[in-house]
Amino acid sequence: MDRTLASAPLVAAALLAAAAPARADLVGLRDGKILEGKATRSGNKVTLKMFKGKTQTLAASEVKYIEEGECSWDTASKMAREIPGDASDTVFVDGHLAIARFLKDRREYCPELEDLERREYDLVLKKAPDNEEARNGLGHRRWGQWWFASEKDLEKFRKGAPPAQMEPLGYVKYRRTGLWETKDDAAAMDEGKVRFKGRWMTPDEKKEAEGYVRDEKGNWVLKRDVQNRERTEMVEKTLGEKPGIVTSSANFRFISWLSAGDTAKLKDTAEKAYAWVRGAYGYPMGTAEEPGEVLFDDAIDVYLLVDGDRKDRWLEAFGPGFGYEPSSIEWYKKGRGWHRMAPTPHFISSGDKTEKNRQRDVEQDFETAAEHVASMVGRAVLDRVRPGGHPAWLAEASGLLTEVRFNETANCCYVSESKYREEQANKEGSKQKYYEFMKKQNAAGLDRPMRQIFTLELNYLDWPDTVKAWSFLEYLLFRYPNQVKELIRHPMPQVEEISPDQVAAAIQAMKPKDPAAVPPDKQKDEGPPPTEPIRVGPGGQPVTEGSKEQRAVRGANAEAWLQSVLKKDIVALEAEWKEWLKTK
Repeated sequence: MDRTLASAPLVAAALLAAAAPARADLVGLRDGKILEGKATRSGNKVTLKMFKGKTQTLAASEVKYIEEGECSWDTASKMAREIPGDASDTVFVDGHLAIARFLKDRREYCPELEDLERREYDLVLKKAPDNEEARNGLGHRRWGQWWFASEKDLEKFRKGAPPAQMEPLGYVKYRRTGLWETKDDAAAMDEGKVRFKGRWMTPDEKKEAEGYVRDEKGNWVLKRDVQNRERTEMVEKTLGEKPGIVTSSANFRFISWLSAGDTAKLKDTAEKAYAWVRGAYGYPMGTAEEPGEVLFDDAIDVYLLVDGDRKDRWLEAFGPGFGYEPSSIEWYKKGRGWHRMAPTPHFISSGDKTEKNRQRDVEQDFETAAEHVASMVGRAVLDRVRPGGHPAWLAEASGLLTEVRFNETANCCYVSESKYREEQANKEGSKQKYYEFMKKQNAAGLDRPMRQIFTLELNYLDWPDTVKAWSFLEYLLFRYPNQVKELIRHPMPQVEEISPDQVAAAIQAMKPKDPAAVPPDKQKDEGPPPTEPIRVGPGGQPVTEGSKEQRAVRGANAEAWLQSVLKKDIVALEAEWKEWLKTK
């Protein structure tokens, strides 16, 4: 399976030369880990030859699946060989960063790839010494206008820099520390303040920033412990049943009926997914000294209800207080998982109803909750950073972005069941499996063009549409990572004109991929597309609810949104996506 990334700008291959097999596999283990290396089966053993010749032997019973592919280090070498020898500094830097991002992404399968990743950052800095992505990738520390490779180097500079260099810039040598400080920092220390999360604050303010509150006796106690007790009491009183466990992490509070061990795993997954998707969308978590932007004032409540009957009781008991309309309560009773942002952000996850006189499938309960939690993190972050609603394709793609990456499944989709002729993929497996599915769909001409997908509302997307939207978003994040961050902050434009092609896409998107799936007397005829553009802005043609023109406007808005930042139309972007998909 070819994993090269031929379309990316690349660097000198010699820097990536490492003795390694030409082929490497992804080996998924039953404990959730995925390893990369050349796998060889022998009896009840699987031997894995990894990067730099490292070998690991596994029991066959530990292995869930093996997927063949090209090793990451060979892919990176191919990327390197394709950079033009006379590349401009911009192309050179972009190429190195593309390889570094690829290697960083693959480190979850092979941690040793960090060595190659760091080499790429070093090369970037030779052409662009202040490149923030490369500096951060190497763990460098910024202070003032300078970058330092380590805290030790920073402290040495702050102790030994000459007055002739520092005083003209407004720094003072602080008597208590012997270090150069800004005048404002020195004044704050004289006032007895301490620096925490990038700000100067009083000791009491620091305790509050660390998550403490004072109890009725005036003692400092962790706010999350108090809230956990309150949630436990509230659920027990309202639902008539005490949760198995209530536990919090930095950004999530789990009210769970799973085991403590399974809940801890999902808590860890949620935090990893949250940090990753924030970074991908341009809202990084930051560091202790320079924390990222606060997206949620309090921890997100995650209700792992497990049993469908318990979910129905939760809806009846909590739904009205959470602002659920009666029709919404009945609708959610038909579902198993969802998220909402008001009155406070919360996730709901449940499985099927417990059958009488039968034990629940504990493993299946965990897998269902894992799908929901991973998907909802991507959806909630998108909802927070882009309030006001999103196109259906973007919301679904964002959900799969975290579910596929952190749970290796693509099940949590708010979409219709597919009734078309497309070749179905197993919805459990790995990211590679979904790429393979899309390649087959694309080769057979069964995938819907993105221009059509853009026009569809949520209930009209099917699972293959959502997988395509996910892979398209993955491509944009790979090829245009900085532009995607800008896009996420960019408002969705409102077009004033729609083209005949966009109206034609809106019409075609509502037709089944397999005409035989709908009897002729049930097929809706919306007529032919127009021959001239239609003005839909002020003074233009009125657009009626549910019409082909309204759907075309929805699609045209999405196209204009992408083009406003990427400077390419959807036809060109989809052509790029197809070429990239071949390399996956």
